[in-house]
Amino acid sequence: SVAYSSTTVSDYAGADWIRHIFWDKERYFLVADQVRARQAGDYDLICLWRGVGDVEVDEASRRMAIVQGNRRFRIEAAAGYAAEVDLKLIHEPMIWGSWDDYPYHGESSDLKVLRERMRLRLDAGEEVFFFNLLGTEGKMPSLSVSRLSEGLVALEAEGGRRLAGTRPGLEGGEGLTTDAAFAHLEAGRLSLIQATHLRLGGRQVFECEKPVDLAVDLGLSTVIVSADEATRLVFPSGLIDAPGGDAATEAECPRGKRKFYLPEDVSALRDGVGRVVDGAAGAPSGFPRQLPSPPAGYPAAGLGTPVWSVQLPGKARPRSVAAADVDGDGTDELLVGTEEGEVYCLGKG
Repeated sequence: SVAYSSTTVSDYAGADWIRHIFWDKERYFLVADQVRARQAGDYDLICLWRGVGDVEVDEASRRMAIVQGNRRFRIEAAAGYAAEVDLKLIHEPMIWGSWDDYPYHGESSDLKVLRERMRLRLDAGEEVFFFNLLGTEGKMPSLSVSRLSEGLVALEAEGGRRLAGTRPGLEGGEGLTTDAAFAHLEAGRLSLIQATHLRLGGRQVFECEKPVDLAVDLGLSTVIVSADEATRLVFPSGLIDAPGGDAATEAECPRGKRKFYLPEDVSALRDGVGRVVDGAAGAPSGFPRQLPSPPAGYPAAGLGTPVWSVQLPGKARPRSVAAADVDGDGTDELLVGTEEGEVYCLGKG
């Protein structure tokens, strides 16, 4: 079984940030972070993953493993497309509390942060993506992620290949045409989110008037449709209301979830899925939106890199921060309010 969620933060630093999370139960999570520019400009985009425990980083495979006792959790970052995605491991001292009492923090209780960074120029409305594959080692020991286009990746494994992505990566792909907000395809299974149509190799798989979520399992011969509004579904391979019934190419889908069955012979559909998944290939991008090296005067540490830190007394937890010239010397001090109701003033000295 699979699950999907999407959350949006609007107009943050001149862009909309949309996070797509796809969960293939007992196998992996695929996280696609979509950034849509609201205005033209130069962007410095950073995606952070924080963990506790000992870490191992393999730069060649773009992987970070977090080790807690005999458990290993892996994050694999897909390479960039419009611009290069640089990776850096950062040790981040805790300022909100402490992991000292956590039995699996490893050699250090600091947070271990995998920073992914893109520096690029975007036009208004243009989109870029961070793709990350997450899971416990043992569930996905041989799985890897590779970029095919800006919004489309391939998941390679011994058991077969999978495609996953969002618009615009799903629009006009070789042999694949759909308006789904997110799609996951592999031999024998299809998962589409908020889609009104799907064509594979020029062959119509389904069509409806209003967006639906569609889960097709060719092994179980089932189709599960989830609709926010009632709609009519066209499925040329045929749908059956109940086992043993007659197949029809059209069906009414009420609001909510409805389960259908497929005819015995779905070889044409299975072959179509296999050809698209196995045949999808990416083209070198050349990082067309990559910004040049930082100009003179740019902070040496770069944006998103801590340049100093301070430990507040005891276990004070910062709540709010403000800058003001408290002593009138022309230089701002930093005022930090804590959840305990205290205020600290930080300055030179």
